Amino acid sequence: MSNACASISPYEWNVALSGAPDLCSAASGRWAGALLRRWSGTAPDMDQPPLDHHYLVLHLGGTKRVTRRGSESIVADAQLGSITLVPVGASYSWSTKGPIGFAHLYLRPAQVDHVITEQFDRDPRSVELIDQIGCPLPLLSALLKGMIEQVETPTFSSRLVLDTLLHSLIVRLLTERSTLPAGSDFARHSISPPRLRRVLDFIESNLSSDIELQDLASVTGSSRFHFSRAFRDATGFPPYRYLIHRRIDAAKAMLLEGELSIAEVAGLCGFNSRTQFAVMFRRVFGTSPSRFRRER
Repeated sequence: MSNACASISPYEWNVALSGAPDLCSAASGRWAGALLRRWSGTAPDMDQPPLDHHYLVLHLGGTKRVTRRGSESIVADAQLGSITLVPVGASYSWSTKGPIGFAHLYLRPAQVDHVITEQFDRDPRSVELIDQIGCPLPLLSALLKGMIEQVETPTFSSRLVLDTLLHSLIVRLLTERSTLPAGSDFARHSISPPRLRRVLDFIESNLSSDIELQDLASVTGSSRFHFSRAFRDATGFPPYRYLIHRRIDAAKAMLLEGELSIAEVAGLCGFNSRTQFAVMFRRVFGTSPSRFRRER
């Protein structure tokens, strides 16, 4: 994919938008995987300069009519939850009639290129994203909503979960809205038993830490995207799901010992709060940590 010249960053452009965002993934400093922002009630007209990022728009608030002016004018009715895609370097003027609500996810071209290389074994220069206004893409919409929920609720957010959602979103974006040939196969990846053992040992030794996908990939000396698929092929679980189950297993053992409070168990097993621990524990065992301890 080609990068555009004379482009500005999303940070430079966002200061010109009317009003501060309701939500920003950079505000807490907890996640640097991508920039995700959400607005409501901004001005209906917006000038968008050429950006050095691709960006996705998740349309919120309700159905609206969107007009995009560039070399030509395009009018589209964007349903709630639909997706607009703007490739790097494009410049438009936008007008909206209807409820103003949207989220932007900005993707570095290098991120997308890396997925093309690692996941599909293709030359990034041969693949382009296809722009679209108000396209119904349910899975992309669900992934974006999941990322917003993670950023919106700091006590529940996990960098590993956000990294995994982002990876899945980019893969889906390429399969649905790019010039990648239909039915393109994933490049085959594997992880050797010794490297897998090192990763599993690393997880066991760092259950209380907020582990990132890059932390696990670095143990094997591979890229995040190579690692994520290879780990799932080797274990049957995505990395974040394996980590959650190991944390819950460790918590279960501590609860049965009965020497620590539930809040202490939650902290030692890497949960951001007692509430998050209780929710995750109930999902796995169907009961609360306190009841589990009492009954056993």
